[in-house]
Amino acid sequence: MNQQLTPLVKPGWMGFLRSQLPTFLTLGVLGGLALWGTLNDWKLPWFSKQSGDSDDPLSQIRVITDSTDSDENGSKPGSLTSLVAKRIEFPSAEAVAKAGIRVEPVQARRMVHAITGNGMVDYDPARYARLTSRAGGSVWRVEKEIGDTVHKGDVLAIIDSSEVGQAKADLMQSLTQVDLRRQTVERQEAAYQRGAITDQSLREARATLSESRIRLSSDHQRLLNFGLPIRLDDLTKVPPDQLAKQLRLLGIPEDIRKQLDTETLTANFLPVTAPFDGVVVQRTAAAGEIIEKNQPKIMFVLADVRHLHVDLDVNPEDMGMIRAGLEVSFTPTYALQKSEIRNSKSEKRGHSTYGSETSDFISVTAKVSHISPEVDEKTRRVKVHAEFDNSDGRLRPNDFGIGRILIREEPKAVVIPSEALQSDGGGNLVFVRTSDKSFAVRPVHTGLRDGNFIEVGGVQAGEQVVTTGSFALLSELLKERIVGSD
Repeated sequence: MNQQLTPLVKPGWMGFLRSQLPTFLTLGVLGGLALWGTLNDWKLPWFSKQSGDSDDPLSQIRVITDSTDSDENGSKPGSLTSLVAKRIEFPSAEAVAKAGIRVEPVQARRMVHAITGNGMVDYDPARYARLTSRAGGSVWRVEKEIGDTVHKGDVLAIIDSSEVGQAKADLMQSLTQVDLRRQTVERQEAAYQRGAITDQSLREARATLSESRIRLSSDHQRLLNFGLPIRLDDLTKVPPDQLAKQLRLLGIPEDIRKQLDTETLTANFLPVTAPFDGVVVQRTAAAGEIIEKNQPKIMFVLADVRHLHVDLDVNPEDMGMIRAGLEVSFTPTYALQKSEIRNSKSEKRGHSTYGSETSDFISVTAKVSHISPEVDEKTRRVKVHAEFDNSDGRLRPNDFGIGRILIREEPKAVVIPSEALQSDGGGNLVFVRTSDKSFAVRPVHTGLRDGNFIEVGGVQAGEQVVTTGSFALLSELLKERIVGSD
């Protein structure tokens, strides 16, 4: 009985192997898979091909560390300091193109630091006048229309004023009285020398002459207040029979006198003249219109459009950098719109408009003349006034536009396109092309910004930096930072 049970209780080694064979096979398969996964980065070629991973050029790039000094300097893995020693490498130039990577050269160009503000072209307050009549009456004649260019002293209109006529008559009377009483004093002085009259009579004659001269001076000043050009010395030289005619046409230029019948004219004429060279901006006067003495009406608005102002609205926080004398460039809105249309057409034709110049469009250069001491209660901005020469008439008052106040200028700044600049959170960097398939990480520090350009230090003019696709390259670097942290 015991002999029959022995083979069942103590089997041979062959039986043992047969019983453990499934376990050994399972362990062998798992070990093979582990070895294969390690060698192939756990990617299935057939699955990658079907899922499209093999067609993604970004999945084929490598992040290569050219130096290991970063760890010796105490920098953390994945920091900007350690990223400097790295470069992105594609398997081929074709992969670079397929990934959509584009580069543009680093340039050396003029850069400016400017403060921008919306603005409006306005008249120079010192060369803008609202003209009225200095006496009541009626408009006898209008000489100028809107848009007419006039010179200082030109007659704009002629007023028929009885007040002016009375002032001229009073002046003539005073001139006559002074002349008569001067002759009386001369006779009295001669008689006094002969002893024919007393000293009292001579003093009375001289006093009467002084009173007449005072009245003459007052009448003369009255005509000057009307704006009539008159000199007493000139009037004393005029023969008495010509005096009335000269006063009648006082202030009327010769070209208008030739058109008039001087024998039938009234002496009430008062010309309204231009106080400076300019252009008639508005005209409200009409022939026959009554001008009230106590309610003067604006008849003309005259302005010198050769010298204009630009009023810019500037943020209060920027005022610390602005001072009188700074250069201002101003471009009207219609010129900006014209530039946008041109750039849009260029883009449709496939041309890059990056950094395109617009010097062929209207713009003017001015100087900051004065700065408002207060913040505008409506716009909450500060008014900055700049004067410019408009002799060529490029701009017109009330034009809107954009002004740029030049704070600082660099004539040959090293600049890159703004889309080339990336940041890892600790600093700024760019990707510089080192070969047709390799791009090195380069730290940069920034300076002036002007449109789509940024001034940088750390690269040289002529080097090529990645623009389109630079963020994707940064993402690959940041992936390694995450892996390094893990």
